[in-house]
Amino acid sequence: MADAKTAIEFVLRQEDSTLSGVVTDDAGGRTRFGIAERWHPELTSRGFFDGMAAADAQAIAEGLYESGYWVPINGAAVNSQDFANRYLSFGINLGIHQAVKLAQESLVALGARIGVDGDPGPSTISALNAQLGANEAALMAGWRNQLTAFYRRVVAANPAQEEYLAGWLNRVKA
Repeated sequence: MADAKTAIEFVLRQEDSTLSGVVTDDAGGRTRFGIAERWHPELTSRGFFDGMAAADAQAIAEGLYESGYWVPINGAAVNSQDFANRYLSFGINLGIHQAVKLAQESLVALGARIGVDGDPGPSTISALNAQLGANEAALMAGWRNQLTAFYRRVVAANPAQEEYLAGWLNRVKA
């Protein structure tokens, strides 16, 4: 079973490798530890994006990642920490529904008989763990292909997003 703390640390280091707590500006507006103001405006009044100590902001990010993403994706039920780290990362980056849907599509391509509905329920987790036990490398390769194709479709539909493509693809390769 995967560990939330380990997966959250993986994501935090993807978002801010030194855990400095620096605030950046991207398509989601002000962003800190990978949390965008556009998607979490409730944090603005708490000072998360301006003035809050980095350690306090990190603690808020960790709590949000666990309750808002880790628990909904059923991360603790995943048998591979490596996959769970990335599962959480893409659940945050793409949204849970889209990240799970892409994982489901990868599982179906490998022969799993599950629905592709974006729901990380018991049948998805069971199929995921079965494939992780049988051939984790094939699942990871298939999922990376699905993720790469998804990000390329995003840019094709909205060329203004091209500036983020290299970063997204680096995330896929991580």
